[in-house]
Amino acid sequence: MLGSPSWDGSFLRRYLKSEPKYDLISFFILRDPWDVSHTETRELSLIPFPVDQLFGEELKNFKVIVMQNFALHRFLNPTHQRNLVEFVRAGGGLLFIGGPRALHKEDYEQSPLATILPFKVMASGASSSYQSEARFKIKMAKPTQAQRELASVYDDWLQSADQLMQFDVATGLHIVQPDAEQSTPLLYAIDEQQRQLPLALASYPKHGRAIWLFSDSLWRFAFDSDSRHNYHQFLQSAMAWLLHQDLYQPLVSKNFIMYHDQELDLVWQLDLTGAATKYFSSTAAWQLELCGQHIAWDKVAVEHTGMQRLQLRGKITVAQIGKRSRCKITVYGTNKAFGSLRTGSIALVPELLSDAELGDTTMKLQALAKHLNAPLIIDYQAVSSEVSLALRSWLGTEKTITDARLDHYWLLSKWYFYMFLLFLPLEVCLRRRLFFAYERR
Repeated sequence: MLGSPSWDGSFLRRYLKSEPKYDLISFFILRDPWDVSHTETRELSLIPFPVDQLFGEELKNFKVIVMQNFALHRFLNPTHQRNLVEFVRAGGGLLFIGGPRALHKEDYEQSPLATILPFKVMASGASSSYQSEARFKIKMAKPTQAQRELASVYDDWLQSADQLMQFDVATGLHIVQPDAEQSTPLLYAIDEQQRQLPLALASYPKHGRAIWLFSDSLWRFAFDSDSRHNYHQFLQSAMAWLLHQDLYQPLVSKNFIMYHDQELDLVWQLDLTGAATKYFSSTAAWQLELCGQHIAWDKVAVEHTGMQRLQLRGKITVAQIGKRSRCKITVYGTNKAFGSLRTGSIALVPELLSDAELGDTTMKLQALAKHLNAPLIIDYQAVSSEVSLALRSWLGTEKTITDARLDHYWLLSKWYFYMFLLFLPLEVCLRRRLFFAYERR
């Protein structure tokens, strides 16, 4: 969503069009949605902005929304703004880029957007916090190791740190005060008074992700890099992180297994890995669902099996699962360091078979021995000897096993085949004699 034509918007749009995996929706020179015309829409040269369709019906089909120099209050009513906020909180991505039209009072005061802002706008008495005359240089922030692992986009941007720090022609900046508990600093702006001001933040609104850029002059970075490669890589890293395609996921579930114990209850086990495991706690901030059932933490054994690695283990009855053939486990938690995360896995539920269904197998013998608490000894050598004795008694000492392959030429070894060949000339002579006799008549 671009508030007005600008160089920053043009460069961003050019990047999105250069990537085939992105679908870019464009509407140009549209009328405001509240314009009233006393004529049919098909007779108008300009259609109104389709706000109801985009932020009512189609919003669920989007992955990332870009708000660039966009005045939210001018085009979206509170209902549409709430839909946008819920889209982000449900797992969508938001890339916010500032500008003179962005972050007006109506956007950050008493609006739904204010619930996911990880900063306070420092604009007392002014309608906008944007300072168009502000000049600054770029400096890389220094987030903690845990913050870097959660906001992996920082490590990607760190590869372009030399080009970013040489970039000294940036102008225009929003003055904000970040919330250290709700955001991760990525970039700083050093103004002419040598003040260190936030330039880029990452936040985690519930299940979603957001990147906040407080300037609209980063398009100039394309001219300071080699063939715009660094500029496109800068945006690509941001989009990949917003799409949850970062290489190192903050929370990953692995090795989910289920098996029956002696009481025929189901024992389950799950491994959790990732940077977010540092913030794990057996409290209400973390929830666990197994086979559609909420599991209390006092029924779960938690073990630290390594750095950034946890193992969860517990038990569930067959009655709680029902007739499911598969079981899904979901772990999700909330923390000020990363917002909200969710991960899950699926495992097959092992089936219980009756003795008649199982048959005489080693598994059945093992289960019976375990049930009786008796040792199980299987002498495979004795079994082999018994089989050999049985074969010798049936075959005898002088009998051999012949080749049982099919012989498709067995007829050639039979005497009547050659007798048939001998009678063929007789049949020819007899047929000719009968033919000549018929001709004489």
